[in-house]
Amino acid sequence: GANQQVTGQAVDNADNSASATVSGISIDKTPPSLSGAPTTPANSHGWYNGDVTIQWEASDGLSGIDPSTMPADSVITGEGDNLSASASVSDKAGNITTATVGPIKIDRTPPVTTASVPDPFPSGWYAGPVTLTLNALDTLSDVDVTYYSVDNGAPQVYSGPFTFSLGGVHEIRFWSVDNAGNVEDSSAADHVITIKIDNIPPTITGFASPAPNGNGWNNTPVTVTFYCQDNESGIASCPDPVTLSTEGANQSVLGTAKDNAGNTESTTVGGIKIDLTPPVTASDAPPGWTNNAGVTVNLSATDNLSGVAQTYWQLDGGSTQTGTTITVSGEGIHSLTFWSVDNADNVEGAKSAEVKIDRTPPQITLQWPGASISDGQSFYFGDVPPAPTCLASDALSGVNGGCTVSGYGTSIGSYTLIATAADNAGNVSSETIRYTVLPWTLRGFYAPVDMSTGSTLIYNVVKAGSTVPLKFEAFKGNTELTDTAVVVQPPKAQLANCAGGAAADEIEMTATGGTSLRYDTTAGQFIYNWQTPKTGAGRCYLVTVALQDGSSISAYFKLK
Repeated sequence: GANQQVTGQAVDNADNSASATVSGISIDKTPPSLSGAPTTPANSHGWYNGDVTIQWEASDGLSGIDPSTMPADSVITGEGDNLSASASVSDKAGNITTATVGPIKIDRTPPVTTASVPDPFPSGWYAGPVTLTLNALDTLSDVDVTYYSVDNGAPQVYSGPFTFSLGGVHEIRFWSVDNAGNVEDSSAADHVITIKIDNIPPTITGFASPAPNGNGWNNTPVTVTFYCQDNESGIASCPDPVTLSTEGANQSVLGTAKDNAGNTESTTVGGIKIDLTPPVTASDAPPGWTNNAGVTVNLSATDNLSGVAQTYWQLDGGSTQTGTTITVSGEGIHSLTFWSVDNADNVEGAKSAEVKIDRTPPQITLQWPGASISDGQSFYFGDVPPAPTCLASDALSGVNGGCTVSGYGTSIGSYTLIATAADNAGNVSSETIRYTVLPWTLRGFYAPVDMSTGSTLIYNVVKAGSTVPLKFEAFKGNTELTDTAVVVQPPKAQLANCAGGAAADEIEMTATGGTSLRYDTTAGQFIYNWQTPKTGAGRCYLVTVALQDGSSISAYFKLK
């Protein structure tokens, strides 16, 4: 205590006593109290991330604190989870107290956060959502929370791997905070990751050139060109132009575009129709000459692909017409030019045909080597003029095969002599002359031979082996014929049926009198001395004398 006193009494041996009091005695045996505390509190996790100042407080209830021993503030500058600060203080009685403040947890080092994502395409782009994983590490106070932000937006708490699907180019910054409140530098280059997501396919369009005509056809090769665009990752590949040079309908070209994120898009340029071949037109114009008043020519055009659009023609150099039916009239050689165009605008090379019309028959001229024959004229046998020849001419198509004469004859009868000629168009011309060849007049047999009359048969009975004079006359009109050449020699003798007079067989006739046949100028008649067969009594014969014109007389004989 303070201000204590002590009274002391001394007694000698004489029992004398004396006392004295000593006062103002202060005794302090209790050490002072000493405590320290951080001047700033730890965070909610009990951690500091900087120096910690410990402020000391001391008290002593008796002697009081020796001011010279009062400790100054302690500063903890290290790093650790069990740091402390110690201090001592003395009271005025010399009692000493030492105190320690701890544990103090100081973490000065921010955590380290790394990010991991799947590898992108070589272009650095992704074609779809990306899973982002953040790994934070703090070796002292441990990680409190990890953040990330997208394109410097509001921080978001990372709670585990997350999928990022926002298309385009985006920066994801990430950082962590440890339990001591140390904040990782999010501005560091290694704390930002750029994610490029292109989940939109590129666009591709194709165009065919040259454009088709109004019928949808081309008549030249067609080149298909593709145009590709990608507003995010950009185009990695776009098809080269493709040229179609093969004929055909409904052709197409497929093109595929690919962006740097691997997205693809395809398009087909179809409906391409190519026809490189012109149509073919034929005509049924007659190949040669014709004698028709009008000729209808039909044109037929074919095209195996685009089809025939129109057929054109010109006649005799006139204006161009359309259609497939042409009527040609008028004599002469007509020139027809024609061609067709198909639906692909292929133009056929002009073709030509001739339409040759000749309606005029050829001209005929009879040529007589001597006398001529007039229409309706008559001649006796042997007096007919020699046969004519003929010439024909035709100013257009020309004579086909020359001129022929038919119907000429010199035998007895009526004749129609026709000279005929045809031209190459089929026109036929003819000249007709009608004439008659009259027979000679044959009279006889005269006596001694009797002639049958009507249906009555008269048999001249003669002795076998005897000679019978056959007498007769021949006249050409009123002119008597005296030349034996006009008689067909020898006369004919045929066995005859004695009952009915039908000719049965012919025998050889012999003549007597020096000549077979003679003309008796005195009697003015022909005489043929027929020697009858020496055998064959009872047989009958039909004896006939004929002239060169075919006239004849006959008589029946019976041998006895």
